[in-house]
Amino acid sequence: MQYRDINVLLESVEDTLPENLIEVIQYYQEILDSVPEEYQHLVKIELTSSYDRFEEEYVEMDINYSRPETEEEQAQRAARDKRIDDEEKSRKLEQFEKLKKELGL
Repeated sequence: MQYRDINVLLESVEDTLPENLIEVIQYYQEILDSVPEEYQHLVKIELTSSYDRFEEEYVEMDINYSRPETEEEQAQRAARDKRIDDEEKSRKLEQFEKLKKELGL
């Protein structure tokens, strides 16, 4: 079974977090409530400190979880993988034919 990473939120903390602790808790609760209940225990948060082009520090917040792929997602992935494999095979066959001509085979 394949798992799919679902990004719930990716943004700069300074732009979004309220200063009041109760509001911060409510903010995170709203994010958690947006995730299907059966996956809420899998939600992870990652805070990353970075610098912008002006050397100003900022913090990004990434909230995500993993869940099993749906049948539709599995079918889409399988179709995409087949298309990629077919394109690679076609490219290799073209290259093979070109080499045969170059080598006079």
